[in-house]
Amino acid sequence: MQNPSWARRPDGFFNFSINQDLAFSLVLRPEIFYPAIILVLFIIFHYWYKNYKNRGLLWWPWSLLIIGAISNLLDRIYYGGVIDFLHIPGLTVFNISDVYISVAVAWLLLHSLWAKSD
Repeated sequence: MQNPSWARRPDGFFNFSINQDLAFSLVLRPEIFYPAIILVLFIIFHYWYKNYKNRGLLWWPWSLLIIGAISNLLDRIYYGGVIDFLHIPGLTVFNISDVYISVAVAWLLLHSLWAKSD
């Protein structure tokens, strides 16, 4: 699928492009990818609900994961790939959903490390 005209990448911080690959440019066939994502979303929802019900602070990072994952999934369904628009020259192009997912994973990892040290 070719990027539409609005998704061409000029020089600058805001560059729209459609990323059809997964993280780290991995490629996964749709018949495997979509069922796997739905399964992962159910697992994330389970942990979110468990923490929300118990008034645990970890419902925040689980919420960020849900928002980021659903946003990227909707982009893939509607556009055939994730719309990345924040460009750091020489490094990467990403979107806000990627930031949410990264912050959530870092939060959960740090919490896990601190919980084990208690």
